[in-house]
Amino acid sequence: MKIVVTYEKLKFSFEKYIESMLAIAPNNDLVGIHEIRFVEKFTHPKSNHESLAHYLRGTNGKSAVINFHMPNILEHAIDQYYFEVHPEIAALLLSEILFHEIGHPVHYFKKHGIKKKKMEKFADKYAKAGYFNYLKSRKRKILNSYKLASFNFIDWNKEQRASFEANRQELIDWLKENSEGIGFP
Repeated sequence: MKIVVTYEKLKFSFEKYIESMLAIAPNNDLVGIHEIRFVEKFTHPKSNHESLAHYLRGTNGKSAVINFHMPNILEHAIDQYYFEVHPEIAALLLSEILFHEIGHPVHYFKKHGIKKKKMEKFADKYAKAGYFNYLKSRKRKILNSYKLASFNFIDWNKEQRASFEANRQELIDWLKENSEGIGFP
């Protein structure tokens, strides 16, 4: 699978992190996805230009593309600071978006009867499983990033540092509560 980065305003190793995310996805679920792109703007005429990302099916289940609209992601989902200073946190947050988009073709090809509401619920379940499994695969690095952020009194005030620590503890608790793992639907 090809990873194309045309959005060059960030110092972030998209290829490295996306490859580590894709490594935990079931191989059958990735069949037909030809490219993952990080773009300045969507070019497909049917794209919702306010979306964070979208899946374009391609022809006959082949040559599909997932586009990430980086300005929207930076504005609504993941602060630029995370990409540049805490890339593990940025990658974890990005994994949820990626797995949601992968969930669309998985639903389409596995479930066949497409109902928009059910497709979105399925994609959300798929995103949760992907996010969890990615977190589990990089647990030490991600939790350490949250810990470092919680000690960073230069960039964050006391309330923000406490928020990083609370988020870290939530992730630890979630991992403990789901010690059996969360399977992909």
